[in-house]
Amino acid sequence: TAHWSPTYGCWAFGKERGEQLRHVWTKIPDSTDILITHGPPLGRGDLTFHSGRAGCYDLLEAVQKRVKPRVHIFGHIHEAHGCTYDGQTLFVNAASVDLQYQPTHYCIVVDVPHEPTEPARVVQPKCSLTPENFCDWLRTNGYDKLVPYAAEADKTQIPTGNEFFLEDSYKSMCFTLGISRDMEARKEWQQAIGHLYSQSF
Repeated sequence: TAHWSPTYGCWAFGKERGEQLRHVWTKIPDSTDILITHGPPLGRGDLTFHSGRAGCYDLLEAVQKRVKPRVHIFGHIHEAHGCTYDGQTLFVNAASVDLQYQPTHYCIVVDVPHEPTEPARVVQPKCSLTPENFCDWLRTNGYDKLVPYAAEADKTQIPTGNEFFLEDSYKSMCFTLGISRDMEARKEWQQAIGHLYSQSF
């Protein structure tokens, strides 16, 4: 059932809203703790770039009134990456790419405690990188194209710790490192920031 979504553009696995999708969602077992669907429920991680809501009302009804999972993970609406919580379910839009299909969104790490009465929670990274050891980190991890840029960069403009993962940090660091016009260096920085993020858990 998880691959179906309301018809949206010309994408595959679309069904009409209403009876067709209501029937699909009845197949989700009541005992589901972690639900994964392709698309979002209405109002949860479904806001599109033109301010419309693409989520499914019937999926929301099934999730909130019957299934009540601890976590509901989905994607589909790339620009709505992030999490919300309604008091019983943690909704996670885990889309990894943006509207241009570039992998700009960070992964979301979720902890689901063994004790069922404890809510699921998002785990935050703990990055210890500083401007002083930034260049060494790049060199140690093989990001050789970035090393000379980092060596010349103004250290007062380089983030510290989790500041590397702020929403606009990728673009601001491209400017700080002076790599805005170097496509290969920008691609390497994209890989490096993802690598740093994964190391921070």
